[in-house]
Amino acid sequence: FGCYHGVTEEMLLDLGKNAIPTIESRCLQLFPNQLALIASCIHGTGHGLLTWENLDVQKSLVDCDLLQPQGRIYCYDGVFMENSFSSPAPDVKDPWKLCSSVDEKYHHVCAKYHMYSFGKTVNWDFSEMAKSCEMAPSSVLRSSCFSGLGFFVANTAQGDLYKIRNGCGFAASEDGKYTCKMNAAIEV
Repeated sequence: FGCYHGVTEEMLLDLGKNAIPTIESRCLQLFPNQLALIASCIHGTGHGLLTWENLDVQKSLVDCDLLQPQGRIYCYDGVFMENSFSSPAPDVKDPWKLCSSVDEKYHHVCAKYHMYSFGKTVNWDFSEMAKSCEMAPSSVLRSSCFSGLGFFVANTAQGDLYKIRNGCGFAASEDGKYTCKMNAAIEV
């Protein structure tokens, strides 16, 4: 998937954000009826937009709206993923500031990558990461955060069932544990 990310990022950097519809069209032409590859191709545009917009999440999300409605979620996903890697870790006193500051339509994707941003702040401590999910300011953010935790735990555990149960076991709530485990299973 990294190859497709890089190609669309490079197209964006070469052609500018006015080329977003062209990039989307190209992704659809290259991968007809291959949703995973289309999604990855458009997702790379989100990565590139955050770089293009100098790490301004709000501007990047608005840029994603130049895509057709069905492709926007993949672009949003790329923006938040890139943000989790490129931006400074959130303040431990207000870890939900970013997700709370964006429109609700972005909450699901923002919270999914909260683990990757917040994890840096707490030195990847699963217990602290799970506490952050429990303290999310809305049910959408909370549920999506546990989804992201499951994704993170599965990758960290490299599919080891014991490590996944252990990592997701830090959730205090039963629904948090369940959501974490289900998303870890999906990732594995």
